[in-house]
Amino acid sequence: MIYAFFQVNESVVFFIYGLAFFTLGLSVALQTRKYSRLEMAQYLPWLAVFGIAHGLTEWGYLFIPIQARYLSPAVIQGLDLVQLGLMSFSFAALFQFGLNLVVPKHFSNRWRWAPTVAMLLLWGGVLLANNLLEPFTSPHLRITGEIWVRILLGFPGSLLSALGFLRQSRKIREMGLPHIASYMSRLAFLFVAYGLLSGLLTPPHDILWTRWFHDRILDNIMGIPIPFFRSLIGIGMAYFIRLSQEVFVVETDRRLEVAERQKYEVADRDRKILNAVALTVTRPLELPELLEDALRCVLVELKLPAGWINMPAPDGKLQTYCQQGLSANFVITTCETPHETCLCRHVMETRQASVPKFGHQCLRAVSIEMGEEQPVHSVSIPLVARDNALGVLNLMSADELQLLPEESGLLTAIGRQIGVAVENARLYTEVRRKDALRGQLLDKVITAQEEERRRIARELHDQLGQDLSGLSMNIGAATAALPASPERAASILRDTSEIVSDMLGTLRSLILDLRPAALDDLGLAQALRRYGGYVSLRSEMRISVVCDNQHSRLHPQVETTAFRITQEALINAALHSEGTEAIVHINHINSHLRIVVSDNGKGFAPDTVLPPDENGRGWGLLGMQERAALFGGTVEVESAQGKGTRIIVDIPLENQEGSS
Repeated sequence: MIYAFFQVNESVVFFIYGLAFFTLGLSVALQTRKYSRLEMAQYLPWLAVFGIAHGLTEWGYLFIPIQARYLSPAVIQGLDLVQLGLMSFSFAALFQFGLNLVVPKHFSNRWRWAPTVAMLLLWGGVLLANNLLEPFTSPHLRITGEIWVRILLGFPGSLLSALGFLRQSRKIREMGLPHIASYMSRLAFLFVAYGLLSGLLTPPHDILWTRWFHDRILDNIMGIPIPFFRSLIGIGMAYFIRLSQEVFVVETDRRLEVAERQKYEVADRDRKILNAVALTVTRPLELPELLEDALRCVLVELKLPAGWINMPAPDGKLQTYCQQGLSANFVITTCETPHETCLCRHVMETRQASVPKFGHQCLRAVSIEMGEEQPVHSVSIPLVARDNALGVLNLMSADELQLLPEESGLLTAIGRQIGVAVENARLYTEVRRKDALRGQLLDKVITAQEEERRRIARELHDQLGQDLSGLSMNIGAATAALPASPERAASILRDTSEIVSDMLGTLRSLILDLRPAALDDLGLAQALRRYGGYVSLRSEMRISVVCDNQHSRLHPQVETTAFRITQEALINAALHSEGTEAIVHINHINSHLRIVVSDNGKGFAPDTVLPPDENGRGWGLLGMQERAALFGGTVEVESAQGKGTRIIVDIPLENQEGSS
């Protein structure tokens, strides 16, 4: 009854048989992992090829007999040969899969094909030797070809695959996945069973043991055809292969877990590095000391042996400001690389970190002090503050550097930290310099005030004191002479009147030097005109004042500041320019007070008097700049030898109370 059932449903058996192996191949193909680190993963495509090709082969036993009713015998014989070729291809793929799992991984991939190709050639040779007198389309060729391909490729391929799965089972058990390892062990058992039922039990023939030991034995004994058992094994293979592929899910989860942990470790490392750099560069240091400390900190934190920092010098050329870890062959000098090929300038222009492909062009000779000369690699990082590139940090390593996105972000952050610190150091230096200048200027002002007091005291004592004494004596003489000689008394009084007139002139001069009354009464322009006339009388320089667009008074403090700055400029012109004419031009331009004092004197080089020196040169100009800065203004000096001098004063009026 069982025999009758399978005889009637033979097509169903072959369909299930083919479907089991086709499903096996398709399942493996869909679950193949390209990026898995497991050794088995890279060889699974061979198993997928075996399953799909073998499923198509078994469906051929169902398809070809049906087509025999409609196609010619020659076409059917051709289909039989195609089926034989597909069978040999599937068993060759199984053999290669098992061989890959068994052969050590370090064995050359070029020679992994050799055993499979040798077995195919052997199969072809044996097939030809057994069918020399048979026509190419003979059924004998089809049968002998199937027997030999099962013996030479199917049976050893199954055993190799079983051995490979056992090896993978041990490795997976070491990963702490015993349940998946058990699936692998069952797969190994199924492949051994398949090798016995499919590789040794072949169709009956007169080759080797096939006369008495063939695939009809189970059919004769149990009434169940062997394809049924093979299909059960195929279903078991597909099932356990599907369960075994859970190892890829576990591997992916573990890799994600490791990647997440590494991500946090990298973030924590970056945070510690940035904190260390920040603690180093946030101290109030002079620029050279800051660059040395920053470079040392970066090299220590990134575990790199050497580096240097290039920055533009005042003349615009790049210079090496500091270096560490480099040998004596490293030349600390002005960069002579042409602008268009200089990597440092390119990094400063793009504000992007860069790894040079052919070494760093800015170096004449570089070596790392590691015992011997070695090829070096470097990365260049822009030092950026407020989107302005201030210089380039170059880091070197004996190992090749790759600028990965996460590394690039860290290096860019380091460059920005150092860039901001460089700008702060420059501001710190400038503030200290200005504080020192202000201190010196204050000392000069106090000294000048004391000198002015002493001058006024001398003039009051030497002139007004003597005149007052003479006045007192004349009044006494006139009083004594009046009764006896009125004419003599009148003469004495006339002399007394002249003394009083001289005293008034001297007093007006002193008052004008202290503060002109016209500044309070008539405003800036009239005060400067009167003061210009006063300076003209005392010197050989003719001074004229031109005023445009001034229709109202300014804030008193602005007028006083503008007057004192112009006063200093006129005094300097009268004393030092050796010119004959000076012009003061006053104008209101866009809510700004602009005063230009120009002379036709000998001129000078502004760089020689700014900043001021210990001999007193330049303190007047510094005082003018400081006065203007109190109101947000500026004082510019334009001069050259033999071309006269222009002092340009600009004071904004928008925020000055009382200005119009």
